[in-house]
This record gives sequence, C-alpha cells and structure tokens, in this order.
Amino acid sequence: MANKARYPYNRAFKDIYHFDECIDEFLLTCTRTVIETDSEGNPILNDSGKPIQSKQWVRQPSVLNFAVHMNIDKDTVYEWAKKFYPNNDQYNRGGNRSDSYKRLLTASENYLQNRLDNPKANTVGTIFALKNNFNWKDKREIETNHTQTHQLEGISTEELRLLLGDTEEDKAI
Repeated sequence: MANKARYPYNRAFKDIYHFDECIDEFLLTCTRTVIETDSEGNPILNDSGKPIQSKQWVRQPSVLNFAVHMNIDKDTVYEWAKKFYPNNDQYNRGGNRSDSYKRLLTASENYLQNRLDNPKANTVGTIFALKNNFNWKDKREIETNHTQTHQLEGISTEELRLLLGDTEEDKAI
C-alpha cells in the first residue's frame, strides 16, 4: 500500500499531456530554491535590493530516477518517449506545449555538467556519463567536404620547380 501513496500513477500514461505532467512534477522534486549568501551568511542582494535566489539540485533528474519515481521500468519511459516524441517532431504541430522529455534530458545533462565544478564529485564518472549519454567528446572534430583540385597535367618538371620556387641547390638533392 505504501507504493500507491508514493507512486499515484498507473504504469501506462494516459496520453501525451499526462506524460508531460508527470515529467514536470518529477523535475520539481529534483530542485530546491535557496537564497545566495556571502561568507558571513548574509543574503546577497541584487540591484533591486531583493535577495538573489538560485536553484540547487537535490537529486539527479535522469530517466532512471524518473522511472523510479513513477514506479515503472526505464524502458517504459523510453517507449513512451518514442511514441510521444517521434523524430519527425509532429508533436509540436498541434499545439504549443513544451517538450518535457527533452527538458528532462537537458536537466540531466545540466546536473552532470554542474558536478564537474564540484571538487568532491567523481569527475571521471561524470565525464563518462556525459560522453555516453550526451555525446560529449574529448577533442574537437571538424568535418569538411572541401576538395581542391590542381591542374598539373602537362606541366614539365622544370615548370613545377619554377612554380614551387626550387633553387639550384634543391635540384642537386
């Protein structure tokens, strides 16, 4: 009975709106709002004189944690995400609702990225998760389709040397 109180939803989502509502509710449980303070514990004020507030993560907003929150298997979440958010993005043509599943993934990536700034966090594990789940890379890869052709047919060796600026010393080599 304890599970019914903690997980009030059915194993299947009724529709896309129910799926979005469940994700939005889950994301609210992952953060808390705190007032920023200085080293003496006094609130830091903005230009208007109001305390600066920020959000802190209290738990990781991941697909796995969402599945646990809903008392379902993570594969069910992936199946429903495929159903509601197909690659052709037909989801947005009928209305102006937000894409909660993409926000869940973005929040998860943001959580992991913020962990990189924490000296107590396992940065190796965090980088591993970012690489495997969010296509982060160690190096910058640049793809180019540029092709360059040279019209060297019919040019003699002497003319090539003149074009390249070879000297008499280079000819001896």
